[in-house]
Amino acid sequence: MRANQLAVWHADTSISLGDRVHHPREDVAYARLVERDSGMQVVVNRLLQERRVIAIVGEAL
Repeated sequence: MRANQLAVWHADTSISLGDRVHHPREDVAYARLVERDSGMQVVVNRLLQERRVIAIVGEAL
């Protein structure tokens, strides 16, 4: 596997793994955080927006 192919494979795997495993767990944690402190909703919204931006930029690569 060439270096550029490896980089593409790594990016694809990282994105799909994050979407399947990591992000759902984060979503649960964020929901619990907001349940305990509604003032954190702004922070959570910002984090979710950053996740969307990263996903869009990652697809462009």
